Amino acid sequence: MARKRAKTQEIAGYSNTKQVRTGEAYGRHVRGGLEWPETLRLVGRDATVATVVQRWQESQKSSVPVALPLSDEPSGAQDSATAAAVADNLVLAPPAVTVSSTEEDYAQIDLALAIQESPILSEEPAPGTGYGAFTPTQRFHFLHWLDNVTLTVPTAFRQLYLANLECNLFDNPARQRAAWQEILRLSAVPTWQTEELLWRLVLLGFHLTGDGPVLNAWLCQAPPLPPSYLGLALGQLALVGEPLSIDLLSLLLQKWQVTTPQVERALLQLRLAYLSSTLGAEPLRYLLRQLDEHSLSPKPWRTAHRNLRLRIVQPDLRQPLLPFLREWATLTQPAQDSSAGAVDEAEA
Repeated sequence: MARKRAKTQEIAGYSNTKQVRTGEAYGRHVRGGLEWPETLRLVGRDATVATVVQRWQESQKSSVPVALPLSDEPSGAQDSATAAAVADNLVLAPPAVTVSSTEEDYAQIDLALAIQESPILSEEPAPGTGYGAFTPTQRFHFLHWLDNVTLTVPTAFRQLYLANLECNLFDNPARQRAAWQEILRLSAVPTWQTEELLWRLVLLGFHLTGDGPVLNAWLCQAPPLPPSYLGLALGQLALVGEPLSIDLLSLLLQKWQVTTPQVERALLQLRLAYLSSTLGAEPLRYLLRQLDEHSLSPKPWRTAHRNLRLRIVQPDLRQPLLPFLREWATLTQPAQDSSAGAVDEAEA
């Protein structure tokens, strides 16, 4: 019986012209001494995730509203206080951030570790593996991939890169900006769009920035965001006071398969204005106010970095919004049919 061949991945255009034994030597000889990007967290150059979180917590003490304590109350009391503040004031509360371990940061890249040059990666690392647990050949392929992270690679490589980016979102402003730009860039790359952790990182980034207009514009570009996350994105829009736009409304009707043909923009605008008038408030904000305490309380958020522990407010507005959208569908269809009938009659 023929043996099953191991899955392999080959480096295109590989040329074994330089023998390098460590990541540091790789940086000097293969990358020409170029600085490693700040999106990457290196042992000896960058702080561990535990230090980053400690600094983040200190920085938030002076900016967190009094009604939203992060560490002075038991978690249950914190959650109730946050839910009450969100319900009363509709504020976007900062996340509660902790770390599960203050030991070594598994996601940091230790360039002193050995690497082994090879054009073929015959054994993929298991998902969730850190750089230190890679084999020397796997480390070589990971470092080589960093020069073009749009290429298809083992899941563990992408997860490790996302863990570095996620940690950077809580670091100093320069690192936050660099990481956020990279996350948004990756969200438009086809080879990354099947990575669920990336979409979670996008939503976390928008939660941290609180930039409603940018979130609305990003959603209107119709990224392949999993349907289950679209309701959470709407909740974030509501929390920052960004109104439901006509373009986004049109996208929701199609994404959630409420209507098959595209509804005319003028008709959508009319229906949206009517709904706002009927509710006496902008629809997303109105729906947010109708949620119960549990829906407005911080909940655990699955992270890319396995040592990061986050609790954030994550209201999901999909189910509250769907009945209104379905009602619009029944109201707009007769209007469209009448319009089509009038055209047919005029042509006759």
